[in-house]
Amino acid sequence: VTANDKGIVIEGQSNWIEKNGVIDNGTGIDIMGVGNFVIRNCVGTPLETNGVHFTVGPSNQVAEIFENLGNSFSNNNPWANIRLTDE
Repeated sequence: VTANDKGIVIEGQSNWIEKNGVIDNGTGIDIMGVGNFVIRNCVGTPLETNGVHFTVGPSNQVAEIFENLGNSFSNNNPWANIRLTDE
């Protein structure tokens, strides 16, 4: 999902959000519902646009969000979400 006001918006409940590429949106992944499960997504928004990578409401299960892993990818947390930023 690329170049939108919001990339992915989840308003419902009990959704599984996995393995999405969400780049250059005003908000990457916006989770307003409850009971959703969010793993292994890659979200990137250039700093110059002041975009928001993740907006997560209460009562959702979201894997750890790592930023700019570069060469340090490992299997220590295969469920992790990746946040890309310009360096």
